[in-house]
Formats: sequence, C-alpha cells, structure tokens
Amino acid sequence: MDVIIGDEEDLAQELARRLCKLIHDRSSSARIGLATGRSPRLTYELLSNLHQDGHINLHLPQWTMLDEFIGLSENDTRRFENELLAVLFRGMDRERVHLTVPPSNETSLEHDLPTFAEFVAKHPADLQILGIGRNGHIAFNEPGSSFDSRTRIVELSEMTKQAMIDNGWSAADIPNRAVSQGLADISAAREIVLLALGQSKFDALTSAFREPPSTECPASILQSHPRVSVLITTDLAKALR
Repeated sequence: MDVIIGDEEDLAQELARRLCKLIHDRSSSARIGLATGRSPRLTYELLSNLHQDGHINLHLPQWTMLDEFIGLSENDTRRFENELLAVLFRGMDRERVHLTVPPSNETSLEHDLPTFAEFVAKHPADLQILGIGRNGHIAFNEPGSSFDSRTRIVELSEMTKQAMIDNGWSAADIPNRAVSQGLADISAAREIVLLALGQSKFDALTSAFREPPSTECPASILQSHPRVSVLITTDLAKALR
C-alpha cells in the first residue's frame, strides 16, 4: 500500500497527475471509476480546467460512476451524475462524455439494474477513485456488506444519513436507497486510489487499515488489493501508523 500525506491541494494535484498520465497512456481505452462528494471535488475541478485549456481530453476515457441515489428527480443537483456534469465535465456536451451511470429511476430500476451490473462486472476500472464514509463504507457498501457483493440496491445506514444532514441535507429529503457497485466489483479494479480528507475519517481509516479485515468495515477489503494508494491529509496520518 502506498500512502501519501499532504494538504488538500497537494492530494488533489497528485490524483489529477495520475489521472492525466492514465488518459495520456491509454487514451480512449482508459477506464476510470468515479467517486463523488467533497473528497475528489478539487481534483475534478483541476481536471476540468486542464480540459478547458486543451491539456487533456476528458472526452476520451470511459468513465463509470460508483453509485447513485434512487428516486431523486432527474434535474436534482444532489444527484451524483449532475454533480459530475457540473464539476468534472463542466461545459462539455453530455453526448460526447462516455459516462456510464447507475440506474436511479424507480419505475425502470428492475429492468435497468441488471444491465448496469453486467457492464460493471465485465469492465473493471483501470483506476478506481474512492472516498471513505465515517463508518468505513466505500461507495454505498455499508457495514455488513459481503466482500463478494456485487452491484445492487442498498439501504443507507443511519450514520450515512446523519453525515448527509451534516453536509446540508434536510432529513426529509434524504433518500433511503441507492444503487451501488459491490465490494467485489470495486476490488476488480487494476488500481485503486482512496482519498480521505479531515479528522472525521480518522476512525474509519484506522479500522480499514490497522485492524483485521472485517465486513463491519467494508473499506478493510482494500488490505488485500495489490495496488492501493491512500491519499490523506496530515491530520489523518496517525491513523495509518
């Protein structure tokens, strides 16, 4: 496991550098798995700026989202797809972005979910970006998720919902369910980069990397992956020592 410690800007620059190299080396064959939320946002802003300035071409790679809430309206800015379109793919023609998204419409979920699950299983990422939840979840694989779990509908835990409230959600607006890639899908990636910012992730990181692997901390599955990099802010350094 490779551990890199720095401030938020340093870590964003490092992750952006790795993504640029992958895009340069693999061009349209590059497969990149996308997390959302606060942790990768600055990285995505950097990549968007590089694209706008002509230094890289974000139209080339094949992008796949990790997860998506079920039941939010199509134009809700809190949907992860809309977040990516507003930040990473800012100003780009959606039709030219090769972005595969989890189904999230309740009326067509039964039909669309197997198609997305099959796609994910057949096309593992060259580089998968991850964040980590306060309870050790990666994507929406909450504590108790099997290490051999596959893409499925999941129920959001109370801790996850509380974290969403802390980040500005109204309790009444929080979805109860999401579609998430499973831990086996995530582990199939050739390389994984986990990005963690801030003291609230300290306990999760400690459980993930300093204690024996357990389904009670889904991120602990990463201990067995051959190519994992953990990018953390200075206040989290002791969690991995």
